[in-house]
Amino acid sequence: MGSLRNLGSSKNPVSGLRDGAKVLRWVTHTGQDLIEHFVSDPFLKAILAGQSGDHGMPPSQVSAFVHAGVTHHYFNGGYFPRGGGFAIPRAFVRALKRAGGQIRLQTSVRQILIEGRRAVGVELADGTQIRSQHVISNADPEVTFGKLIGYEHLPNRLQRKLNRAKYSVSVLSLFFAVDMDMRGAGLDSGNFWFYDHADVDGLYQQGLTSRALETQTPGLMFLTTTTLKDPSKMHSGHHTCEAFTFVGYEGFQKWANGVYGERPSDYEAMKEELSWRMFQGLEKHVPGISKNVVFWS
Repeated sequence: MGSLRNLGSSKNPVSGLRDGAKVLRWVTHTGQDLIEHFVSDPFLKAILAGQSGDHGMPPSQVSAFVHAGVTHHYFNGGYFPRGGGFAIPRAFVRALKRAGGQIRLQTSVRQILIEGRRAVGVELADGTQIRSQHVISNADPEVTFGKLIGYEHLPNRLQRKLNRAKYSVSVLSLFFAVDMDMRGAGLDSGNFWFYDHADVDGLYQQGLTSRALETQTPGLMFLTTTTLKDPSKMHSGHHTCEAFTFVGYEGFQKWANGVYGERPSDYEAMKEELSWRMFQGLEKHVPGISKNVVFWS
């Protein structure tokens, strides 16, 4: 980690080369390789692997650089925007408007317009065309390249790369409010990763599959209390919280073609069951939390 941090700041060419050589040796290694090389204590290994949820991959599969980068990000503590997460897009919108830009909400894009080998704009669902010098899409690769651009416009090399690409882990998200003293329960403004045991890699391996749906409570969970990060967001004395766990997509595949807001009753029943399993999982680490829930989604 020290070599990564020093690589861009070293004023000594020899020292820079030495740090570069140390970094390059880990190019083909995983986060678990990096931890195993320097640490022997099983509990400390679990702690160093514990932030894997921030990138979503098992330590044995993620790049050593990615895992080290996530770990380094928190060396001086984590940060939270005043006003909550929405403060970030709000700042983006203000900057965009200052530059003469415009935001269109509830506007579907039918396709990205291609002329020759260049993207020249977009066509909206109502047929309106918006031309531009640059087109930026933050949709996933299948939507961007497969649906909005179309494979017929892609070079063979990119098509092969897309065909090899696999989606990463999926997340079950639980947003809720509680009427309890969260600081008194031992929490603070930080992010908490809870694990049932020290085999962090095994828990994330399970999270890549639907096996997590078969357990009574999740073996790994994330919890943060947003009102401890920003007390101004607290209402009626209730804390708002966010909890996550990981599960493979195949467990939900039969509802893939459903329409949001119009899901069948068995889907809604499964969501409710999984929500209460997550609450029971949190109960193991924060006793009393499930009994003090006043709202959840």
